[in-house]
Amino acid sequence: MNTLNFDQEGVNSMQAIVLGRSPELLEIELTEIRNDFDSWINKFFSFTTTQLVQLQSMDLIFKQELAYAIANSYAAGVMVVFSKDDKEDDEVPDKKSIVVHGLDKWQAPLETSSATMIVTPLMIRIHYS
Repeated sequence: MNTLNFDQEGVNSMQAIVLGRSPELLEIELTEIRNDFDSWINKFFSFTTTQLVQLQSMDLIFKQELAYAIANSYAAGVMVVFSKDDKEDDEVPDKKSIVVHGLDKWQAPLETSSATMIVTPLMIRIHYS
């Protein structure tokens, strides 16, 4: 599989691939997300050196919560709402903020009875300042 750019289009493509998997392959994917988020995300995206350093230096508790929220969202068949600003090439240093809404609501998988209810989507926004 060719790696994707870590941008709006790339994330949308990755989510379509993941959510289009058979139930068995989706379970394998979800286990990868929960157990080794860095390796899982690196298999889809071609990151710059700076992006790799930022991923590796991300707070471990936050990263694990994010991994569980993404996996649980996909397990429920719900896409993550993702928004990432385009970075200007001359923006150095790479100052950005990551805002996540719904993180706490996706820490546990949805029960089958909850799947028919309207849920708060997981929303991730990356903004350059």
